[in-house]
Amino acid sequence: MSTIRIDRIEVVDVRDAEPVGDDTVFVALHAAGETGWYGPVSDIIASYVDKLLPPTVIGADAADHQALRRRLMGSAVACPDPRASWAMGAIDCAAWDLHGRLDGRPVADLLTHEAAHRSVPVYASWLTQELTGPVESDLLREVLAGGWAFTKWGLRCRSPRDATGAARALARAVDHAARETGSQIAADAVGTWTPALALAFAELVDPSVLVWLEDPLPLHDLRVYGQLASTPVPVAIGERLSLREETSVRTRLSSAAPPESSARAVRR
Repeated sequence: MSTIRIDRIEVVDVRDAEPVGDDTVFVALHAAGETGWYGPVSDIIASYVDKLLPPTVIGADAADHQALRRRLMGSAVACPDPRASWAMGAIDCAAWDLHGRLDGRPVADLLTHEAAHRSVPVYASWLTQELTGPVESDLLREVLAGGWAFTKWGLRCRSPRDATGAARALARAVDHAARETGSQIAADAVGTWTPALALAFAELVDPSVLVWLEDPLPLHDLRVYGQLASTPVPVAIGERLSLREETSVRTRLSSAAPPESSARAVRR
């Protein structure tokens, strides 16, 4: 495909068509009469995309994803902002969609020459449903019955007076959810735990019921995450990483984790 430049970027709000509380903004990239889409994203991310990224994105080759990523990273590193990684991801996904439309092929065909899988396992994420609150067993089973590979639920816990007691309650909640669904689950603490709570939870929970524990700490405390990486609990982190932190975190945690702990994911 010959070079085609992105000529416009916009955000489109479909608020009137969606339930209250849902994210409603889509990111669109335009080039040569085609449009690539990604969304929905939050108003905060949409505002960053709309106000800060047009000078970086417009004029980029719609099919050169590495060059676009370098542009985005340069802008993000020059002006650090917690919204940058999310906004970069939205632009990247929209760019792939645009590339596929321009080339007349599915994005999967652009990513690999191998035959496409007939199905892709996906999971359901329901963070507004807290496992520590009143959860009906029928609800847990109903969600899993949708054909998902597994489910992910909220597991927030802010400022516990007794870290060990709180960790024990969290471990029981995870175990209950896994037993009710008859499968492993993922749990997202959404950055609400203290280091003491995270370490106590790792000692008390049955790791075999967890697909992963996500983002327990509000900050990327490498000392604590290093300790967690050496336990049997699979940990997923990275959504709150800044571009400056990412390489250091990957290096430190990879050296801390035992070789067999392939489930310990560092992700963005």
